[in-house]
Amino acid sequence: MLTWQPIVLMLADLGCLAASVVLAFILRFDSHVPTDAWLPLWPTFPFGAAVWLLSFRMFHLYRQAWRFAGIETAVAVVKGTTLGLAGLVACQFLIGGRSFPRSVIFITWLLAVGLVGGTRMALRLANGYLCLRRQCARSRGRRLPEKRVLVVGAGEAGAMVVEGMRNHPETGYRPVGFVDDDPAKQGAFVSGVRVVGSRAKLPDLLAQGEIAEVIIAMPTAEGSMVGSVVRECRRRGVPTKIVPGIVELIAAGSDVSNLREVQVEDLLGRPPVEVDVAASFRYLRGKRVLITGAGGSIGSELSRQVMARQPSVLLLLGHGETSIHAIHGELLERHPEAAGSIVPVIADIQDRARLEQVFASYRPEIVFHGAAHKHVPLMEHCPCEAVKNNVCGTINLMQVADHYRAEKFILVSTDKAVRPRSVLGATKRITEMMVQSRAGANGTHFVAVRLGNVLGSRGSVVPTFKRQIERGGPVCVTHPEMTRYFMTVPESVLLVLQASAYGENGDLFVLDMGKPVRIVDLAEDLIRLSGREPHAEIPIIFTGVRPGEKLHEELIGEHEETSPTRDKQLLRIRGNHLDTSALENAIRDLATLAVRGDAELIVAKLQEVVPEYQPPAITRAAPLVPPMTLTEVAQVPALRDPRNPR
Repeated sequence: MLTWQPIVLMLADLGCLAASVVLAFILRFDSHVPTDAWLPLWPTFPFGAAVWLLSFRMFHLYRQAWRFAGIETAVAVVKGTTLGLAGLVACQFLIGGRSFPRSVIFITWLLAVGLVGGTRMALRLANGYLCLRRQCARSRGRRLPEKRVLVVGAGEAGAMVVEGMRNHPETGYRPVGFVDDDPAKQGAFVSGVRVVGSRAKLPDLLAQGEIAEVIIAMPTAEGSMVGSVVRECRRRGVPTKIVPGIVELIAAGSDVSNLREVQVEDLLGRPPVEVDVAASFRYLRGKRVLITGAGGSIGSELSRQVMARQPSVLLLLGHGETSIHAIHGELLERHPEAAGSIVPVIADIQDRARLEQVFASYRPEIVFHGAAHKHVPLMEHCPCEAVKNNVCGTINLMQVADHYRAEKFILVSTDKAVRPRSVLGATKRITEMMVQSRAGANGTHFVAVRLGNVLGSRGSVVPTFKRQIERGGPVCVTHPEMTRYFMTVPESVLLVLQASAYGENGDLFVLDMGKPVRIVDLAEDLIRLSGREPHAEIPIIFTGVRPGEKLHEELIGEHEETSPTRDKQLLRIRGNHLDTSALENAIRDLATLAVRGDAELIVAKLQEVVPEYQPPAITRAAPLVPPMTLTEVAQVPALRDPRNPR
């Protein structure tokens, strides 16, 4: 349906076309246009004008939001004008039997592009001015005191931030300059604001005392660069905020409220992960998806991201009712229109019968397996529980998923599985081996994703350090040289989703996370972000490496070979040939020992199954119960196969 605005634009375009033709003839013939040169052309002009309007409609020039017109719009104007003028000339030749002089055609094209583009630009300026006047009127009386802001980064993100400040004058932000290291931008104006220098000039600019706040608009910058800006601002007592990421910035428009305080993940010594998000959107749309451990840090974020990809059903499976209730309620608030497709499921992956019920009722097509015991020191004291949950629970889920013909099973693993020193790492390595060796009898593809330490997840060092800083210290670090590979929760979830999109059977994926980060450096950055000085105001003490912990984690094993994927930071580790029957027998033995509670024999068996596993020399707990009888062993749920009840 046509509204008044497209009709006005169509009339304006017709006027531009007529004016361009008339002016072109006047310019071509130096104001003395022969009557026989142009009068015969006008009877067929309506046909050409119709083609002109159709070409503009073809390039969506009557559906543009002209307030946000940019380069793409200008290109559309050029294309529409070129096609429309070609249609006009063709109509004159085919219907009227005459054509324009070639010079007139060229002059008409130049004038038409200028006039059509000019009307659009005038419309944009007028619309923007009126919107700004309305915003100023609404914000009158609510405007905050003016705050002079320096923006670090004069790229696309910086321009959007400045535009957002202008669109929201009530925030009180006033951009006074850019800082950017690109020599080509020095002295230039970006969105009407001057680039006053490079980052090297930042100390001098802050020393003048006129900058109230610094905004870091470098979404793809490395953590070391962000850290240097933050440290300089902290030294001068100037608060900083950061643009969280260009994807988030685009999603939120140029809204200044999207800015946030600098966080520790912004200081990672590598660029942020970039993956093909569209691939996971295409793959998961309309699917029935099951997520185990959906109430955890990674599981809950995975649930949010999967729900954004519009599955037909999302099953939130977890053992803890409080966490499942929380993520279920959050998703209902975010997606009230899809309330019937979000299903909370309280279940334990060690309970094979319960898993059978869930799969029989909902028939999930995609299974994300994130449920696991993950705390290294705790599992050193409870190896039986680590085997029951991480190994037996996983084999339960894999067998049931295959029996009910799930399309894909994605296991969330950890870098602790590489040359493990802990029970946790050994059990997770066994689950990787299960994925790499198992070919689903019913066509299920099994894929694994190996994650590094996830910043901000439950039990990670960041929440612990924050609590210690809030108490005034000390911050406890195990060893001054201990390093870890770190990734953010969104990065880990993107990696898992990408694996689901194009992982093949037996694939193991790992993220190239650059150089590892020293834990003590991480602690110092957190202390500085809290406004304190490490060692001086908040002490750091070293408590020693705990049982099962490694001084340096690894991402890729000694004998593992990697190959690149379509995403340059995502690496594929092809599965080695494994004796499937021997692995299954070993898992049965581990399940038996776990039910018996024989911790010493479990550690020995883990060493046998994972030869690279090197446990620390500590005394294990004695068996918790007497040895099982043969009848009791046969009743262990993890040992039963749905296709072979015997």
